[in-house]
Amino acid sequence: MGQWFQKIRERVNIVLFDSKDNVLQFMRIISLLLVSVVLAGVVYFYGFPKTAESIRINTILVRTSLIYFLIRYLIMLFYDFHPRKFIRERWIEGIILFLFFINAVSPVFFEDLLVIKSLRVFVDNHSLLIFQAYFLLIALLELRFTAPKISSINIGPAKLLVLSFVVLILGGTSLLMLPEMTHSHDIRFLDALFTATSASCVTGLSVLDTATFFTFKGQLIIMILIQLGGINIISFAAFFAIMSKRMGGLKYQSILKDLLSAEQLSDTKSLLRNILKWTLIIEIVGSVLLFFSWEDIEFASRGDKIFSSIFHSISAFNNGGFSLFSDNLLMIGEKNMQMFQLIIMGLILAGGIGFFVLQDIFGVRKIQERFRFRWKEYSVMTRITMRMTFILIGIGTVGFFFLEQETALKSKEIGEQILTAFFQSVSTRTAGFNTVDMSVLSVPILMLFMMLMFIGAGSGSTGGGIKITTFAIVIKA
Repeated sequence: MGQWFQKIRERVNIVLFDSKDNVLQFMRIISLLLVSVVLAGVVYFYGFPKTAESIRINTILVRTSLIYFLIRYLIMLFYDFHPRKFIRERWIEGIILFLFFINAVSPVFFEDLLVIKSLRVFVDNHSLLIFQAYFLLIALLELRFTAPKISSINIGPAKLLVLSFVVLILGGTSLLMLPEMTHSHDIRFLDALFTATSASCVTGLSVLDTATFFTFKGQLIIMILIQLGGINIISFAAFFAIMSKRMGGLKYQSILKDLLSAEQLSDTKSLLRNILKWTLIIEIVGSVLLFFSWEDIEFASRGDKIFSSIFHSISAFNNGGFSLFSDNLLMIGEKNMQMFQLIIMGLILAGGIGFFVLQDIFGVRKIQERFRFRWKEYSVMTRITMRMTFILIGIGTVGFFFLEQETALKSKEIGEQILTAFFQSVSTRTAGFNTVDMSVLSVPILMLFMMLMFIGAGSGSTGGGIKITTFAIVIKA
């Protein structure tokens, strides 16, 4: 039976061979056009005031696209010479489309089931949101299989890196200029460009009050820009390419070697598999800890509290410096919320020491090796980064503590003074949060802080500056 089926399949493959490339190429073009149109529709839907007509049109667009992707998946499965391998490689897409199919046919075949009736109430109330989520997941999967094609572009690694940030900044600027992103429904192009650039390049500078000027949607866009800018858009796209096992060119590895300061080209593949893992784990843990550390800070709803926790966790880990409070974290300092400040400092340090150092210190394999071989030490880069980090933080803390006794620390008790000095030293070097009024700081401490900002964070980190390792080499030279 198996041999008979295999012979039939071989004959089918021979018949399909001549038309396979043309059909798949045609579907790729249709997919690109459809994704572009539907994405534009989704952006319009959330960027402009909703109307009954916009809801109807967006629903039609999203459902049509999902029906197309379901049909395309079946056609690609039929045309593939190795169906089982195809299903294994695109299992996520298959599950998403299967859920969409079940969601579409359940009212016809399973309407009488009580469980289905209960689910239908939820689905009917959130149908468009669910379909949009399906579509966005499919669009991300399309990016996963399209990202390796970037390597065919005849452009150098440095130019490609700059181009990625230009695209991110211009995209963020366009989104921030949509009416629904601000309470006033209007923002100047220069203000939107500055905000998008600052968020993407994780500087923390802002010409507008993030807390009051932007709506939830605008704040969400800023948070996404901070996230993508922090881990870098190139490594983000390359992650999907590597996970799909379709990227093997030296060009991509060269880009990532320069970007992440990798010591060897072979290091980049294993590191990229862990970038998203480290980012998600640290930011999720940070969000949970922050959620329980707000103490007497009041929020309009639990949803606002959750979003604020996630926003500040992402902003801190990526050394973004953006806050959802008008005075940054000044209120946190005035209320002496010690646990909150310690969590923020931990996130800043985790993002500022670099992915290589995180992997070397906390990687399971690295820990096992050090237990097995007691003589095995941390890498030179890790030792330099951690040693210089503590030295610079110590200098900043001591300097702030003694230089600001008559200004920023005057009204605080000794314990609060130490914590404030420690926080400002950690934050100023790479992030940009503040728990004191920066306008009252003396010139000497400002000069010291400028030096710390100039040196910045570790190599391959989310922070800026000339990098700790560079500074250490200059000192040793």
